[in-house]
Amino acid sequence: MSLPFLPLCPTGMAGSNQAESGPSGAPVGPPSSAAAAAMGEALGANEIVALIMTNLRAGDEDGAVEQACNAVATWLSLNKQHDGIAKNDEEMWEMLMQNIFPDAPGPTMHSVYNPESAMPMSNEEWFYAMCKRHQLWLAAEQRYEALKDQIRAAKRRESNAEWGLWRFHGAYQAEELSTDPKLHRLWKKIERKLQRATYDRHQLEKEMTWFETHDLLDARERMKKWDVVPRSLRLQRQGAVPPERPESPLRQTTAAAAAAMTTMPWTMIRRTAD
Repeated sequence: MSLPFLPLCPTGMAGSNQAESGPSGAPVGPPSSAAAAAMGEALGANEIVALIMTNLRAGDEDGAVEQACNAVATWLSLNKQHDGIAKNDEEMWEMLMQNIFPDAPGPTMHSVYNPESAMPMSNEEWFYAMCKRHQLWLAAEQRYEALKDQIRAAKRRESNAEWGLWRFHGAYQAEELSTDPKLHRLWKKIERKLQRATYDRHQLEKEMTWFETHDLLDARERMKKWDVVPRSLRLQRQGAVPPERPESPLRQTTAAAAAAMTTMPWTMIRRTAD
């Protein structure tokens, strides 16, 4: 994104101009009516404002579109004169749309499912609507990445809990686990820890599966298509069901491990634990 640099107010210069401008510490009073009119005419000229706005472009770097949207809102909020000029300049808003959102979908109809409260009726409203859609799309992408990070962390916790249970099984004989009350309680505690880690990982995977097949796709589609019906309200394909809870690793491994340890020599069990 590039913005032209325009100095808005002159400063005092050395020599005779410094005397005319007065001392640097002197208080500055309000300008006369003639001076205010001259400054308003210079600063609020359509050519200057339109030049800055139409030269505003969004590049391919991350955050370029957000910076462009914020720059437009900031510039037009500097004073009411700029805002009034911009509202009457449809060509300027059309140029902004071409520079920042060249592939934006055109407004076709208004739906209660759209992020906008009303259908845009001008290029200005269209521009701000696309800024809002881009903001929602970016938030969805960030949440998707956060969910993937959470799942990776949950898998590590599940793997550590599973390894801890295997080490516990390898440290004691099967008869000790069933006859010693203290060891039996500790065994069940470690087993519940693994089950909880498996459940947490599965819940996160279900959440991400739903999000990436519904909300994320909706946000991406709204950047290419104007009227989008949320996927959660669409008719599902026959036979499409949410993923079931995966079988706990404990159910698959505990029985086999217990049966194996009852037949393995004690020295082999110790070697496995080490």
